[in-house]
Amino acid sequence: MLATIECYNHQEDWLRQLNNYIDNNFDFTKRFLKENLDLNYQIPSATYLGWINVSPLNISMKLLQHELVKNQKVAIMDGSVYGNGGHNYLRFNLGAPKSKIEDGLNRLAKAVHAIQDTQ
Repeated sequence: MLATIECYNHQEDWLRQLNNYIDNNFDFTKRFLKENLDLNYQIPSATYLGWINVSPLNISMKLLQHELVKNQKVAIMDGSVYGNGGHNYLRFNLGAPKSKIEDGLNRLAKAVHAIQDTQ
């Protein structure tokens, strides 16, 4: 409880740095998705979770999840697990180190390209 009170009262600088870091992760993700998968990703206004609409890729979520988990060794969650609004979306945690974001996005791109190459 004391640590929480301390954070609320005296850690504005840390929070500002954290928000900037996560904002940069969102910007990186948006650029990466456009440049590598031609997806027009929309940055949400109030969360550290990225909801990536993969419907323009014309790939089944089941096939994409299989490729991501089995071959690319990354678990980017199928958004439908969180309700009907998540259908055709991947849930990607952007409140993480940029190196992990970059690695996950590279694996996502490899998965998509591997599927597209077989279609």
